[in-house]
Amino acid sequence: MSFSEFYQRSINEPEQFWAEQARRIDWQTPFTQTL
Repeated sequence: MSFSEFYQRSINEPEQFWAEQARRIDWQTPFTQTL
């Protein structure tokens, strides 16, 4: 996926996009909400 595609997804579907990105991080306590 190109930068522009990532950017468009972050604008068009921000909650879904950032939730997917947050799942890629190893958390001590998993996130429960995207802002």
